[in-house]
Amino acid sequence: MLVVPGATGCVLPESLDVVSDVEVNYRPVVVEADPSTEKTVTMPVGAAREFSLKIEDLNIGDGLFVRFFVDFDAAHPTPAIQEEDWPAPVNPPPGDFVRSLTPEMFQCGVALFPPPQSGMHVLSAFVSDRRYINDGSSVRRLPADAKTSEIAWLVVCP
Repeated sequence: MLVVPGATGCVLPESLDVVSDVEVNYRPVVVEADPSTEKTVTMPVGAAREFSLKIEDLNIGDGLFVRFFVDFDAAHPTPAIQEEDWPAPVNPPPGDFVRSLTPEMFQCGVALFPPPQSGMHVLSAFVSDRRYINDGSSVRRLPADAKTSEIAWLVVCP
C-alpha cells in the first residue's frame, strides 16, 4: 500500500437524490419519403405507385403504427385507406434508429381515391408510436402518451 504524506481524502456516499430512470418518449420522425413530397405525384388512372417511408424513432423498443388517408378532413373524417403496424425490431444494430417501412401500393381509378377520382388529392400518412384506439370515436384517436408525425403528398389523378 502506498501512503503519500500530507495527502488527505474522504469517501463520499452515493447521492441521495432521486434519479428517474423512466425513458423519454421521442416522436417518430419521417426522414425520407418515396416519392418525394416536394413534387406533385401524377398517377395515370389504373397505374399503381409505391409509396414508402423511412422513419426514425429514438425509442427503438416502440412499434410504429401508420394510417394512410386520402383528402383527410378532421371535420368529416373518413376511414383510413390503409393501416400498417410494424412491431419493434428484434436485436437491431446498435445506434440504428431508422426503419424502412414496406412500400404501400396506391392506385388512381379505384376505391382508394374518393369520387371524383380524377383531380388533385392529398395522400396523408399519420405515424404513431402507440397503437390507434379503434372505439369508433375517431379514426385518429391515440393514447395520451403517443407521439406522432405526419407527411403528405399531392397526388394528381388525370
